[in-house]
Amino acid sequence: MVTGDRKNNKEIEKAMRFKSTLLTAGTALAVVVVSVLSLGAYLRISQQESDYALGKKVYDTYCASCHGMNGDGNGPDAVLMSQKPCDFRDGVYQFRSTPRGELPLKSDIIYTLEHGVRTTAMLPQLQLSHQEMEAVAGYVMSFSDKFKLEPAPVAIPIPAAPPKTDELVKEGKHLFMNACAVCHGTDGEGDGPVARYLKDYKGRPIMPANLTVRPLRQANTPEELYKRIATGLNGTPMAGFNNAFTHKQIWSLVDYIESIASVNEAYGKNGPELVGEEVIGKDVDPSAYEAWVKKGMK
Repeated sequence: MVTGDRKNNKEIEKAMRFKSTLLTAGTALAVVVVSVLSLGAYLRISQQESDYALGKKVYDTYCASCHGMNGDGNGPDAVLMSQKPCDFRDGVYQFRSTPRGELPLKSDIIYTLEHGVRTTAMLPQLQLSHQEMEAVAGYVMSFSDKFKLEPAPVAIPIPAAPPKTDELVKEGKHLFMNACAVCHGTDGEGDGPVARYLKDYKGRPIMPANLTVRPLRQANTPEELYKRIATGLNGTPMAGFNNAFTHKQIWSLVDYIESIASVNEAYGKNGPELVGEEVIGKDVDPSAYEAWVKKGMK
């Protein structure tokens, strides 16, 4: 009987040791998991801080002279420009892939850094690496709380263009005369009957684009022109027609607007040329100009 009790006691002790081992291993595993998660969080925070610091450095060096140190669009060089720099604090971006009234994607801001805004002092920032563009885009977004408070935006779909036909161009002309000519004029020269009365969201006079002249500010490919028609330009009277027209109708407008382009001021007898206030951009942002020239000013 005693022998049996001893055997049972040994088995109980063995089971308790095994349980203790499991608990110790479980605790150790939990510590490892927590440590890994903590390390991951630390690395993410460190990366965010690093990106922010890089973005601020790039912004202070290349952007603040026009957009202002606090992003208000009123830097010391802004006074030279009739087309004023963007006020980043408002979160109002004209050029986006998202619906009218919504914030841009980060990739939209990077696109503007890569391509600039033609005819304005905002030259392509090709002196920057992609990492620097990513960082400064994030820094620019930090000026507006909208990027923290509003739902993440989603880009509109851009379907493949249908074959260009005379009939499609004719349909585009009909739509243009009914929906666009009041601002852009019947010939597309930006002189419609209400053009001189238009203002932006800050109350400043703003003129519709002359669609017969290239380059446009940021609609110099069919896909970008489609995007501008579909999403509109936030902060301006230019509406977005993504919900008003079908995809085919928007493409018909693209084809018609492309058909009336008659002058490309970006190319002279000796090759690419500066247009409009790009001359000011050359003076206030020489590093961007030099990098752009090296890329053929495309």
